[in-house]
Amino acid sequence: MPSEWYNEEASANLKQTETDMIQKTLDHMNTIVTSAFENLEEFNQYGGEATIYNNNGVAIGIKLTHAIYGEEEFSQNNNKFEQYNKITKGNEYIAILTRQDGSIRDIQTNIQNAKLDTIYRWLIDTYKEIDYIVNSPTLFFLKRTDFRYHGPDETKEAYKTSHILKGK
Repeated sequence: MPSEWYNEEASANLKQTETDMIQKTLDHMNTIVTSAFENLEEFNQYGGEATIYNNNGVAIGIKLTHAIYGEEEFSQNNNKFEQYNKITKGNEYIAILTRQDGSIRDIQTNIQNAKLDTIYRWLIDTYKEIDYIVNSPTLFFLKRTDFRYHGPDETKEAYKTSHILKGK
């Protein structure tokens, strides 16, 4: 099963304006993720990675990754984990980590963001492309594999433990 560890160096340094614009699109991201993975918590799964193929069986270069991680938060109206959602298109990706309340914890990317809304525009354009794919089930299909994400807290703890074991 593929896995990925939190990478602080990949965190995007975005202006609050762009982060707020991205926050407003998270419902769209959640709709895409739900259509590809359903409700992971219901199936007691950590995550999945879906590669999109055309009807000839050729991967088109888009992957969707979704994982739940961290400690589950229990409250009267909330029974959720933190979430990791990543869209990869070719060699570019954007990963959004959300807290239990749905707010953005971190945005990670390898896309250069020289202009104010570069990351936001990439997301919006990619959402449109994925919407077309989701609405064209005779033209595209998904192949899904299990996936495990190790979030910021788990990564920090593993780093500390490895240094203790090495005697540092």
